[in-house]
Amino acid sequence: ENWRNPYKDVQYEAKRDLGQKFFFDPRLSKTRNLSCHSCHQLSLAGTDALTISIGFLGIRNPHKFNSPTVLNTALHKLFFWDGRSEDLENQAMISLMGLHEMAFDVPLAVKSFKQLPYYQAELKRLFGENFPDRLGSQKNIQRAFRSLHNITKAVAHYQRDLLTRSRFDAFMEGEDILTKREISGAKKFISLNCIKCHSGPALGG
Repeated sequence: ENWRNPYKDVQYEAKRDLGQKFFFDPRLSKTRNLSCHSCHQLSLAGTDALTISIGFLGIRNPHKFNSPTVLNTALHKLFFWDGRSEDLENQAMISLMGLHEMAFDVPLAVKSFKQLPYYQAELKRLFGENFPDRLGSQKNIQRAFRSLHNITKAVAHYQRDLLTRSRFDAFMEGEDILTKREISGAKKFISLNCIKCHSGPALGG
């Protein structure tokens, strides 16, 4: 299934598991107190339940956006409320490096990962390289950027597994599970043309 493994990567599961660790780790933020999970808490349906999200140094989102759910994002085609990102990897990179989010830039990543030997070993094992000890050269700068991108690849793989299932999914797969009232509601949903905007596997626009 391409949406689960867009690169048909034989190491998909190992990279996903590494991505899960990154997702929950606040050390991948400038102030070392924010993680992806800070704004996408699984106990809050993948959100932070705030009207306007708060990131680095308590900065409120300048667009006055809140955090959209991280659940079922594998089924989406665009990301962020304004749709400015076209894939999960780019979405993760923007969130990781955003000044009003985690503010984790390349020099900071190089410095931080010198103190994270497990992550360095896993990046090397799964992606073939890790962060250099220092920048100092164009070759090392490029390597650092690639390593940062590999972090976002791993996080994106983890996000692709954050899928929910409902009784409606079971119904669409052939199970006689919905009540008569629910079926009536579904017919009304179709007849009112709600499906013009709410279609596809996630019923999203």
